[in-house]
Amino acid sequence: MRDILLTGVPRGGTTLACHVINQCAESVALVEPYDVASLPVDPHDACSRLGEWIAGSRAGIVNDGAVCSWGRDGQLHDNHFGTALDERGLRISTASRQDVAVQKALPEEFLLAVKHNAAFVALLPWLVRSHTVFGVVRNPLSVLASWHTVDLPVRQGRVPVGERLDPELARRLDGEPEALARQLIVLDWFFLRLSRYLPRRILRYEELIETQGRALSGALGLHLGAPVGLSLRNGNRLYASVDHRELADALYRTPGAWRSFYSDGDVESVARELDLGKRG
Repeated sequence: MRDILLTGVPRGGTTLACHVINQCAESVALVEPYDVASLPVDPHDACSRLGEWIAGSRAGIVNDGAVCSWGRDGQLHDNHFGTALDERGLRISTASRQDVAVQKALPEEFLLAVKHNAAFVALLPWLVRSHTVFGVVRNPLSVLASWHTVDLPVRQGRVPVGERLDPELARRLDGEPEALARQLIVLDWFFLRLSRYLPRRILRYEELIETQGRALSGALGLHLGAPVGLSLRNGNRLYASVDHRELADALYRTPGAWRSFYSDGDVESVARELDLGKRG
C-alpha cells in the first residue's frame, strides 16, 4: 500500500500536482477531501484520524470506484478557480467537495495521494514521522498576487485551519492589523515549515511546469505517459488588477523563509512579466 501526503503554499501548485498524479495509470490524487476543520487539535490524534480516513478512502476506491474530493461534475480537476469574476472582481470557484468517480483499472498497490495545505503544514512535525509527505512551493510574488484574486481567508492574511492547529500562528496574526503584513507572516510560516520538515521532498511549481510533470512523477516512481500540457502562469493576466509592485516591494523588504527558494531576482522576473501583462 502506497499512501502519499501532498502539501504546500496555497495557490502554489498543489492542485496542479494532483492533476499530474491523476494522469498516471497507477495512482489517484485527492484534492482537499477531508473536512480538516473537524480534526482534533491534539496533533497525535489528528494524525491518527487522518490515517484512518486515508485507509477508508483507499477501500472506497477499490470497492466502489468513487471517493470524496474537491471536484467538478463528479470528476477530479486541476484548479479550484476559473477565469470568471464575481461583482467584486474576484475569481469564482468552480469546484466543491463531492464524490468523484475513479474510472481506471488500478493495480492492487496503487499510489494514493491526498492533498491539504494549511492542515498538513501545521501537522508536519508529526506527519513526517508516520507518512511520506511531499511539498510544493511557488514564486512568492505569484502566490501573493493569486491570493488577492480569490475569495479565500488567505486574501485577508488568515488561515483558519492552520491557526486552529498552531495557536502561535494565530497569536502572531491577531497582533498584526494590516492584511498584507499578515499575508507575509502566513507566507513565511508555510515556507519555513516546509523547508524545516521536508528539506529533501520539496518541488518548485516552476520545475513542475518545466518538466511537464515528470519531476513529480519521477520522484514518486510513477510513469507519466502522454504530455499533460502544463504552462507557466506566474505572470497570469488574471493578476492584472493587483498592485503587484506593492507586493514585490514588500517581499524585497522582508526577510522571509521564501528566500531559501526564491531570490529577489526571481521575484523581479515575475514582476516584469506582470508589468507586461498590464500593458498588454
